[in-house]
Amino acid sequence: MTEASDVTENANARLLHELPFDDRQDFDDAQRGFIATVDEFDDVLPNGLPVWNLSKFAFLDSSDAPGTVVEP
Repeated sequence: MTEASDVTENANARLLHELPFDDRQDFDDAQRGFIATVDEFDDVLPNGLPVWNLSKFAFLDSSDAPGTVVEP
């Protein structure tokens, strides 16, 4: 994975203060409508090319998200 540039990190830091991350209503609504999770899901085409790979999003479950991600 490529590291975030200073420009990206600075833009994300500004965005964190511009958006109302303290308003959790959208997050609460999403959790209320949540049905289930898929633990492992890697789907590939017959030629072996990936269609979907959940392991690529594992960083969302950790507190060590890359600098390209805005963390509220």
